[in-house]
Amino acid sequence: MEVSLDKGGHVWIALHSGSRGIGSGQAVSRVDCHHNVAAIEVHGGTEVWVTRKGAIGAERGDMGIIPGSMGTSTFIVAGKGELSSWRSYAHGAGRRMSRTKARRELTTDLLAEAMSGRTWLADRAGAPLDEHPDSYKDVHQVMVDQQDLVEVLRTLEAVLNYKVRKIVPVSDDFRAPVQSEQLTDSAPAPR
Repeated sequence: MEVSLDKGGHVWIALHSGSRGIGSGQAVSRVDCHHNVAAIEVHGGTEVWVTRKGAIGAERGDMGIIPGSMGTSTFIVAGKGELSSWRSYAHGAGRRMSRTKARRELTTDLLAEAMSGRTWLADRAGAPLDEHPDSYKDVHQVMVDQQDLVEVLRTLEAVLNYKVRKIVPVSDDFRAPVQSEQLTDSAPAPR
């Protein structure tokens, strides 16, 4: 989860829901985009299967999100419908190094430096080392490279970043959290 501000001082909350359904409730304004999908589309007058892995559909005016790493900017964009890209654009910067390499080569001190000015779980800095900003490509360069595919509507700067390794389950009575002694590595996934 990330809480960010745009230049107008508006607050944006970004939830990367994955398959857990987080963020599926009501919001004042919502941008929902999928970056791993296969669908039948019409291109060049022919119905074809288009598979997007790490890319988002960009019909003219379709809104989307291009997140940076946990220490960089995130962009709210509108697609330009560029046919040469199959009306697609990159979802994020992409990795420069594997998770394993990042955990091996990057340090908690470097992560603390990169996260300066943001609220984050500094006392658990070893856990998100594989999400270190240096493990990703430069999102600003990615935006330059795809300026013919999207129009930037908002640039967001994170003020709070919260990354967890696993979702903490709650009891069947959703008003009562599970007691901490009930949590183990083999705790069942939330329903």
